Amino acid sequence: MPKKTKYGTLGNFQGNASEHPLYFRWMNMLRRCYEPSFYGYNSYGGKGVSVEPFLQVFSNYVDFVSSLPNYESMLKNPDGWQIDKDEKGGYEYSRKTIQIIPSHHNLDIENAKKRIPVYSISPDGIRREYCSITSSEMYTGVHKGNIARAARMGYKAGGYEWGYIND
Repeated sequence: MPKKTKYGTLGNFQGNASEHPLYFRWMNMLRRCYEPSFYGYNSYGGKGVSVEPFLQVFSNYVDFVSSLPNYESMLKNPDGWQIDKDEKGGYEYSRKTIQIIPSHHNLDIENAKKRIPVYSISPDGIRREYCSITSSEMYTGVHKGNIARAARMGYKAGGYEWGYIND
């Protein structure tokens, strides 16, 4: 009978699973999805993200992930690579959705979800639209915190009127 963990099983994995380079990634994925007290739960399990039953078995997870492109690169530079589901799917870690991507690319995907489009109206009445608060800061030189507050509260910041696009 396969050894069970709190949220999955080790399957036919031989040896000390906790010494395998994928073990803690696997456990953290399961914990994000199924353990309400875990730090990432609200952004994962709390939003309905789950793990395909096949990947809840550690030996299956190892076999699958080790066959993905970039696996060897991830082993050589663990901090530079992440196993991610967001680019191909959204609410399930599965064989159809997970891939190994550079950490900076994963950050770009996450930041794209957080982009809030805003507009400014200059003192001379010219309206400009920006794909994000960060890009409006780069263009106008007005601090993004001031832009966000001005758009939210209806204030001026840096001499510009600010608002959210699609308000």
